[in-house]
This record gives sequence, structure tokens and C-alpha cells, in this order.
Amino acid sequence: MAEKIETDVNELRRQDQVRRELVANIAHDLVTPLTAIQGFSEALADDVISEPKARHETAQLIGREVQRLRRLVSDMQHMSSLESGWVQLDMEPLDLHSLVDEVLAVMGPECEQAGIALHNEIAPKTPPVLADSDRITQVLLNLLDNARRYTPAGGSITIGARADIGTEGKWLNVWISDTGTGINADDLPYIFDRFFRADRSRAGTSGGSGLGLAIVKAIIKAHGGTIWAESVPGKGTCITFTLPLVQGRARAKGQEASHNAPPRSPLLRPEKI
Repeated sequence: MAEKIETDVNELRRQDQVRRELVANIAHDLVTPLTAIQGFSEALADDVISEPKARHETAQLIGREVQRLRRLVSDMQHMSSLESGWVQLDMEPLDLHSLVDEVLAVMGPECEQAGIALHNEIAPKTPPVLADSDRITQVLLNLLDNARRYTPAGGSITIGARADIGTEGKWLNVWISDTGTGINADDLPYIFDRFFRADRSRAGTSGGSGLGLAIVKAIIKAHGGTIWAESVPGKGTCITFTLPLVQGRARAKGQEASHNAPPRSPLLRPEKI
């Protein structure tokens, strides 16, 4: 009985600490752009910046900070909706090979400019998944953008998939691997937490809301799937998630060999989140 009480107390303390950290992180992400907006607007109002070109550039900076606040608020609303189950998923058979091609076409120019190669290794005959196209597009864009931020010029990002036929149903394992800076082992279990800042995030200016991976996890969870990550600092990161395969569909020729083959990630054994 005493052990149970001690466990409950420790859990309450942990939850209280999480709440305090969450409030602190939200406050930090709100204060930073608000401080910039206040400073720039006061400079304009007091005619400290009088040269027309400089005033125009300052106005653009204010606009960017406002957009940053909008993204933060939008992500917080989206996160709340996903966690409360208010979002209705439009589930339908989805060809991931084609969807990934579309997403890579969007990300392509930015990655090409950064000197990063993109590879779609999902076979054209991969069995369709039952999923919401818009939400999975959001997942892919978030994960690809995250990989792009931490992959140096000359690196690569690869998307692959394989069927996993288990006792709990039929799933497709989808992974996005990069050759970027990687994540420290101590940070790895927490990267899907809201507002969590890993060391590699502190090393640069990502401009994100800190909710991207948490939203990705919530979307995958809403599909009944799971998501996990593996990483080696200095070598790269691989994030894998599962989606349900459309039931009653025969696997394409050659899928059995694909199912028995391990993922092509060169990293360590993944840690499930």
C-alpha cells in the first residue's frame, strides 16, 4: 500500500513538472516574437528608423514574427483538436508511392538548393494503406522538413516502406531516414513531446513551433499506428511509423521478399515511442 502511495505521489509530481515545463515553453515561444514585434514597432513609431528601405525591411520583419505567432497558435489548436479526438479523419485507400512523389515534388526545390538529395524507395506496387491523405501529407511534410533542417549539404533523405504482417493486423512500416547531425541518446525518448528541445534544435534556428513532431505522433496515433525513432549522433536519424494496410487486398508480387527484408536504415535498433 505504501509503495502504491509513493508511486502515485511520484506520478503527480512528474505530471506537475510536465505542466510547469509546458507553460514555460509556451511562454518562451510567445515572448520571443512579441518582444521583437514590440521593439520594431516602437522604433517605427518613434522614427528611429527613418530611411524608407530600412522601414520597409523592418515592417517585413514584423510581418514574419506575426506569422511565427500565427503558426504557433495554429499548431497549438491543431494539437488540442487531435488529442481530444475532435478531428474527423477521412479514411480511404491511399497509394503511398504516389503520395510521396507529390510531397517530394513540393520539397524538392528547397532541398536541391540546400544540396540535399531526396529518394523515394517505396515500391510502386506497395499495398495501399487506409489513411487520411491530407493528414499523412502533413506527417510527411513535417518529417521531411525536420530532416532537411539538420542534414548538411551533400547529404540525403530517403523514404522507404515495407509490409509488416503480424498477429495484430496488417501494417505498413514507413520510414524517413537522413544523414544529418543525429540526436543524442538522452534526448531520443522525448523528441515527440510537446515543445521538447533537443540539443540539435538548440544548435540552430529552426523557426518551428516545437509542436511538429508531437502533431505527427498524434496523427499517427489517430490512425491506430505507432511511431518511433533511432539515431546516431553525427550519422543521421531514422523515424518510422506504421499505417494500417487496406484489408482484403492481395499483396503485390514480390512483397513477401520485401516483408522479410529489414529496413534499409544503417542505424541502431529503433526505440519505440
